[in-house]
Amino acid sequence: MLAVTTEAVNRTEHVQVQQVQEETDEEEEDVEEPVAEVEVDNSVEVEGDQAEDVQENRMEVETSTSNVTDDPPRQSVKRRRVEGGVDSAWLSREEDERAMVELLLNWIAVPGSYSRWWLLKSDEEKQPLCDEIKLFLRSHGRHGIESVDIRQQLTTFVTTFQAAHTWLRQARVEYPLNVENMTLEQEGIKSHVLQMCPHYERLVGVLAPYVKYDDSTARTDTPATATVQAATPSNNDTPLQSRDTSVAVNTPTKEAESSRRQSTESNTDDNIDDETKAQKRHLFELECARLQSEIETRNVQLVLEKTLARKKLLDAGISLEEVDRIFPM
Repeated sequence: MLAVTTEAVNRTEHVQVQQVQEETDEEEEDVEEPVAEVEVDNSVEVEGDQAEDVQENRMEVETSTSNVTDDPPRQSVKRRRVEGGVDSAWLSREEDERAMVELLLNWIAVPGSYSRWWLLKSDEEKQPLCDEIKLFLRSHGRHGIESVDIRQQLTTFVTTFQAAHTWLRQARVEYPLNVENMTLEQEGIKSHVLQMCPHYERLVGVLAPYVKYDDSTARTDTPATATVQAATPSNNDTPLQSRDTSVAVNTPTKEAESSRRQSTESNTDDNIDDETKAQKRHLFELECARLQSEIETRNVQLVLEKTLARKKLLDAGISLEEVDRIFPM
């Protein structure tokens, strides 16, 4: 009985000691938690200060690098703007030149226009006609074109057309004008001619009578060569016989070639004479058309001058009857 009581007392004391120990541990944990929080807060504050310092350093570095690298992008932007301006200026210049070429092609297609230009030899003689062409260009919105540009472009028309025309005559081929179903040969001829003269089809009706062509440059001597096939020599006399045979055959061949060449040259001369006469006749017709055009132009100028004079008299207060008597319509 005494042993049981002692064991119960010991167990009770042990339980009380455990409770006291647990309370003590809880108090220690309560005391340690604020300290831990303070330490955490300090670490957070330290990390925040470090982050702010790092951010400030980064901003300073970015500011310095931006100051260093500001100028090159500006230069590149300026360079791009300059290059863009050059490209746009070049394109506008090309468009102006293309428009001028188109208008000059329209002007040269007017009957009598090129005959007037062709009859004037020096630049001084052509200057009044250049002024007239400049007025024509201005009426179509093309300003700032000088006389030298007009002379240069018209000269380019003539030289390129003459080169293409000469090539056609030397090659003895015809340009496939207004041909729907062209052969491969005709397509090749057309492509080659248009490479030499891009405006050949528009110029051929105007410049064909004026181009200079020397037909002797197109003459190509292509003599036919006669070959004698001899048998394989069997003795020493065979080479002599074959040589005599070749001489006998070549002699009439050369005579035939010379006679054929003479007949070809005579036919060519006749063709040249016929073409020369046709060109002279066409030039005469063009000259008549030019004179007729000048007469019509002069009549229009007289009507304009008379109209202006009548207007001045009417503005001055002169009666209509008197104006009709002085300048009748």
